[in-house]
Amino acid sequence: MTTDPHSPVESAARLALASGNGLSNAADRVAAALRADIFAGGLPPGSALREVELVTRHGVSRHTVREALRGLATSGLVSQDPHRSARVRVLSRADVRDVFGLRRVLELEAVRRIVEEDAPLAGVEAAVAAREAVEVGPGGGRYTTDELDADLEFHRALVRAAGSPRLARAFDLLAGELRLAFLALMHDAGDRGDHRAILDAVVARDAGVALDLLDTHIRDGLRICLAGAPA
Repeated sequence: MTTDPHSPVESAARLALASGNGLSNAADRVAAALRADIFAGGLPPGSALREVELVTRHGVSRHTVREALRGLATSGLVSQDPHRSARVRVLSRADVRDVFGLRRVLELEAVRRIVEEDAPLAGVEAAVAAREAVEVGPGGGRYTTDELDADLEFHRALVRAAGSPRLARAFDLLAGELRLAFLALMHDAGDRGDHRAILDAVVARDAGVALDLLDTHIRDGLRICLAGAPA
């Protein structure tokens, strides 16, 4: 059976595995399962991740669990303290501002390069279509996990379209924390954003409009995520 690499399911799977590089296969599977639970809201920020419970639940050794937790800590999703259980990281308002500030730099630079270099946009177009396929719509209720995963994949595709391995790598390193910040959107039933409008402006090679739309989109997301973050 073949799979669509741009489907929401495949995008979510890539997101869940994105920061597992360097882990053993077993640790990677545990990390991916925990990451999926975190992103779905099943393990809210602050939740304890006790080694004994994870060993039993996943049928692996404590060494494997520790390796998985170290990988999640490296990607910014888990905080570790030698004197207590690991926990799902709680992003402070300062953390959220920092994550969104770096995100803004990366994405706006990506759009500038796409327009200047007339870069192909097939990946971005596919990501917008995938985002729209799972979109509930204005007034349709709170954001779903599928929407948030597809939303992040749109922004990842936008950065990758610039053709810069360094920009793409920087965004990938940020993606876990950004998706963690997106959990605040699960409590918001507001506008679904301007993904199609951003794409249309980039396709038209109108840098001014594209940058303004993207900047507003990022700032709106920051406002909502800050509202759900502790001081």
